[in-house]
Amino acid sequence: MEDLYEVFALKLRNINFRHKRYLYEKIDWNRKLVIIKGAQGVGKSTLVLQYVKSNFKQLDKVIYISLDNIYFSANKLVSFVEKFYENGGTHIIIDEIHKYPEWESETENVLKKFGSLHIVLVGNSVINYEKISDISDNFGIYELTGLSLREYIMFTTDINLPSYSFLNIIENHVEISQAITLETDPLAYFPAYLRNGYYPFFMEDRIKFFEKLSEVVEEFIVSDLIFTKGLDYKNIPKIKHLLYYFATNPAVKPNILKISEMIGTTRGTALQYIDYLSQGRIINTIKSIDAEVSTLAKPEQVFLNNTNLYRILFPNFSDKCIVNKTLIYNQISNLYDVSTSDVSDFLIAGEYELSIGNDKLQTEIDFKNKKKIFAVENIEIGSKNKIPLWMFGFMY
Repeated sequence: MEDLYEVFALKLRNINFRHKRYLYEKIDWNRKLVIIKGAQGVGKSTLVLQYVKSNFKQLDKVIYISLDNIYFSANKLVSFVEKFYENGGTHIIIDEIHKYPEWESETENVLKKFGSLHIVLVGNSVINYEKISDISDNFGIYELTGLSLREYIMFTTDINLPSYSFLNIIENHVEISQAITLETDPLAYFPAYLRNGYYPFFMEDRIKFFEKLSEVVEEFIVSDLIFTKGLDYKNIPKIKHLLYYFATNPAVKPNILKISEMIGTTRGTALQYIDYLSQGRIINTIKSIDAEVSTLAKPEQVFLNNTNLYRILFPNFSDKCIVNKTLIYNQISNLYDVSTSDVSDFLIAGEYELSIGNDKLQTEIDFKNKKKIFAVENIEIGSKNKIPLWMFGFMY
């Protein structure tokens, strides 16, 4: 048990406290139960350790543990928590919960047995947390995504710029872009962000960024799906084949029957695998606005979750249009419903038609319809409904 305290102290000592993610201030840390979920590599562990470092001068009341520690292969979580509680502990942060087979039942026991304990659970985005959250009437579930363009600029330059809502951007984008470009040049950072700016670990070692990103994808498929979904290891190649297909055929309308035959499984299982990759934030599935809310509802289009993933899954990919669509969907869908449209690239929140163009977009387009928006690359400042593409990276 002492070893876990040493690991905690070492992690805390090495934590980077300079920048906090957008989610930090949105979390109500005073709740009895806080659940933070998210994809591999987006910075969940750093976030919770920053919270500890910022709020606990004395570490005798708080501890951070990770359930992938070998200690928990021979010791029960509930036994550890009991000892911690008896020694006066008040706050416990439990990371990598999906790596511990009995996490759900033992967390339930902990919540019932130690009612005054403050608990933060940290896990992947595939877990269903509803049962655990039902045990407590004082809980909050939060999801951490990868860096926005705004955050990437902040991490790179220390320039801390505000975020703006989608509605604020489409209504006031000229004034907002003028204010931002007085502070920095977003277009100068845009290409690097598309290549390697979505995952915070780009700050650790830029040379090994793509090696680390490959490990993140491999960890999710080979480890998380086995721990979380009970996936048989022999089916891992099918998941990888499916992911490679979507990486090399982005934005196409998937023929699920042909895809299931290609990877050697049933149609229903292929749709289930697609849902797993979507939950793991490896791909994004886009459905029509009238599609049923179901795992087995066929998507209209499939993109990789973010533009960085093209660099490891399809290195020679160069379709700027698809890259821009991937970016737009990634940034907006974190906050709003995005569906397919017959008259534009995306339908936002069921009412705004968004099309993506370049700087040669025809000026004679009818801009009278305020619900029709044009996201345009390579411009600093737009006009009317013509909005710089980079601005949608300032929504969080």
